[in-house]
Amino acid sequence: MGWWPFRRRYKPPVYREPLLVRLFRMILHVVALVVLLGITGGAIWFGINFYHFMLHSDYFQVRDITVDIASEPQTGDEAKVEKLVQYELQRSKIQDMNLLKVNEADLRKKLEAIPKIRRAEVRKVYPSLLVVSVEQREMRALVLQDGIYSVDTEGVVLESLSTRDPKASRYPYISGLDVGRLEPGMKIQSESLTKSIALLTCLKEQAPALFDKISDVRCDKELNQTLFLKGGVEIRFGREEPRKRMPALETFLSKMGPAEDYEYIDLRFEKQVTAMPKRVKTP
Repeated sequence: MGWWPFRRRYKPPVYREPLLVRLFRMILHVVALVVLLGITGGAIWFGINFYHFMLHSDYFQVRDITVDIASEPQTGDEAKVEKLVQYELQRSKIQDMNLLKVNEADLRKKLEAIPKIRRAEVRKVYPSLLVVSVEQREMRALVLQDGIYSVDTEGVVLESLSTRDPKASRYPYISGLDVGRLEPGMKIQSESLTKSIALLTCLKEQAPALFDKISDVRCDKELNQTLFLKGGVEIRFGREEPRKRMPALETFLSKMGPAEDYEYIDLRFEKQVTAMPKRVKTP
């Protein structure tokens, strides 16, 4: 009767696992899920407690701060610079802060914003020590503008000085600059100042005895530089690079006598030094 269209087709019986096997497999799935949830919950609990320990416990609290002032040579302002650093640390509330929360880059920028500090470094020593090292700017000259301002070799204004300040008579003056109003921390953008500082640096290195006698350096709009000694003697360097004219000056002084014997010494001419002797030598 295979031709009969309505014949029921044969279907093999469906195999079903025993009830105990299915129940056992379900129990295994539940146990695995419970274990996974337990591990996840334990990790979260550990993370929360570890976070609290790292950021809120007293173990990493800043208890000691070491401040190291690097200055070569010693300027006498080391104590003042250290006070400025300590003030900034207090203002930033570093003491008793968690060491992990101290932003080294941010603190370094704040310290380097202090006019007398050239470079700063902040280092953490776990668990509770913060080491601050700063390099002090070296005062190189005094600029006469609307007052007296000390500047370093980069032309950064360090501070405003009064005429009674001992440093106001210890360093040479630079005058003749047209740089407007000056403020501490400001960097003077002036070619005249750059050349004047280069001249003073050259004299300090190559002619220290002459450097101690300098009163001021004047620079005109054409960048001609004239050095004035404390006795009124003029040494005219002109626009030439100071180091190129130093050999001529040294040779002249060694052969013709000290600079104090002359009204002026002119170094502006190549291969020639002109000078005007004083009528009466300064005793």
